[in-house]
Amino acid sequence: MARKKTVIRWCSTGSKSVADQDALNLFHAIKDHDRLPFSEILKRSNLPNDTARKLITLYIKRKYVKPEGALFGKDYLVGFNKGYKNVLGVGFNGDKCILTILDMSGAVIRREEISIKNVGEFKGRKKEINDLIVTIGTRSKLKDTPLCTGVIAVPEKFREFKFDTAELLTKGIKRFFKCGVLLANAITAAAYGEKSLNEKISNKDVIYLYSDIGSGVIIKDETLIEPDESSTASDKTYLKPWPQYDVVALTKRFIDKGLGTAVVDMAGGKTENINFEIVMEAAKNKDELAGDLVRSSAFALGVRASYLVNTFKVPHIVLAGGIGNEEGGFSEGMKEAAKKFLLNEFVDKVHLIKSGSDKDAFSVGAALLGRRELFMDTEGEIWKK
Repeated sequence: MARKKTVIRWCSTGSKSVADQDALNLFHAIKDHDRLPFSEILKRSNLPNDTARKLITLYIKRKYVKPEGALFGKDYLVGFNKGYKNVLGVGFNGDKCILTILDMSGAVIRREEISIKNVGEFKGRKKEINDLIVTIGTRSKLKDTPLCTGVIAVPEKFREFKFDTAELLTKGIKRFFKCGVLLANAITAAAYGEKSLNEKISNKDVIYLYSDIGSGVIIKDETLIEPDESSTASDKTYLKPWPQYDVVALTKRFIDKGLGTAVVDMAGGKTENINFEIVMEAAKNKDELAGDLVRSSAFALGVRASYLVNTFKVPHIVLAGGIGNEEGGFSEGMKEAAKKFLLNEFVDKVHLIKSGSDKDAFSVGAALLGRRELFMDTEGEIWKK
């Protein structure tokens, strides 16, 4: 008998239909408020009365929200049902798997860190993923939590593996946590999580750039703009990672060619120990090679950021994955590029904002995307396990 293939679903980024957009508009109106009068929901969502009523009635039926007062009466309130099932977010950060559980209001109610093999060291073997899932499932103390759904923030590296990593991850988390599972790009999850965790950008549209290779996501209201691997459009190209500016890889390459640098000594004499933080520290200490590579990478990312600001009209840029630190000159290199390539209307109006939540953003963002997906899923697809 042929093995039944696991259904793989990725979190939605935008709206594919009028119904999707209506659901997004209503969710955006209520997501940051414990409860709101129906009249205020109409005002915030800009939806027709009948459409808003239909959606809220659906959410009441599914127990995502609960009514207070006479149904759709003058004093009718809509509040999140915090006593209902919860949403799980699974994120990876180095040698940690971070699990976050949110209630229906989006509040963190439980959190857990599990030590794992560093995801940066994975070689693309199925056994590694299977062992990872078993480690999470057997060590987690959150499996008793009643869950609506779970979302895994899938690291970019995992998507490069030749086998179906998505199916293994989905199947494994389903098995241990007994809930439907969706997937999200890790950087998208981190960007969405940052919006919730960082008060500086909570109510703003943002361009989110992660690490020196510049994996990017744009968030405008509830629309998420990701790089499209199949697209040749320049706006999507500028959101893709550019590995040619990976300062760690470049540093190792120049060391192999015999160029002198303090980076080797800082890494204990082992090139395999070189990481982004070490190169940035060397640049801070005026190491010539490290300084040149950091400036070059930062300038390239600044050019890309300028293009994205000019195109999408979003002046708030979040720098995550270490590139927002003042030490080493990365943000200064980006500012230098911005002066040359920003349109006049954005000169002196762009804000570079250091991420303050790199560690938790992946899992929190994954859970928040799961919550968002529940409210977008008007057809009930999320329940088809």
